[in-house]
Amino acid sequence: MTAELDWVLEQFASVVDDIESEYTLASGDPVQVERIDRDNSRLLEQDVRSIRGDLQDANYVGATHVETVRDPVGTEYDASREVVVGVRVTGLTSAEYGHIDSEGNEGIPFDNGTDGLVNRLKDALWNERTWPDAGPGPSVYYKHLELQNEANQSEQWADFYRADWDVVFNGYEEL
Repeated sequence: MTAELDWVLEQFASVVDDIESEYTLASGDPVQVERIDRDNSRLLEQDVRSIRGDLQDANYVGATHVETVRDPVGTEYDASREVVVGVRVTGLTSAEYGHIDSEGNEGIPFDNGTDGLVNRLKDALWNERTWPDAGPGPSVYYKHLELQNEANQSEQWADFYRADWDVVFNGYEEL
C-alpha cells in the first residue's frame, strides 16, 4: 500500500460515516459503504455475477496504486513526481437487495447530483486538491491533485452500478 492510496481511502472515511447516518434501506438498516485497498483484495476485480452477493451487503469504493513517475528537475537530485491512484465505486440497486436507490428512499443515489455516492466521494477529494498531505514522508510534497479518466459504466447493466476514475497527484521529491 502506498501513502497516496492510504490518503485517498482516508478522505472517503467521512463520506462513509455520513452516508450511514443519512440513508437507510427499506429494512431500516443503514446504507453501508466499504472502503477497499484493491492492491490487497480481489473483491472489486471479480465478475459482476460473482460479487452480486457482496453488493447485497454494501456498496464498495476501492483504490489501487496505478503508477509512480519521477523525472529529474534541475541540477540537484530532486525530481518531479506524479502518482496515479485508481478509484472504483460499485453498487447494486435496492430492487435487487442492494444499497443503491435513485430516489434515495431505500438506499443512496449512485450519481444523482450532489447527494449521489459518486459525487460525494469526488467532493471529498476535491476539498483537498491543493497541497494534499498525501506524501510518504517529508521529502515528498504535492502541489495539487486532479481527477482524470472518469468512466461511469452503470449503463451497461440494469441493476449493477460502477464508476471509475484516476486521482493524479503532482508534486516534487527531494532526493
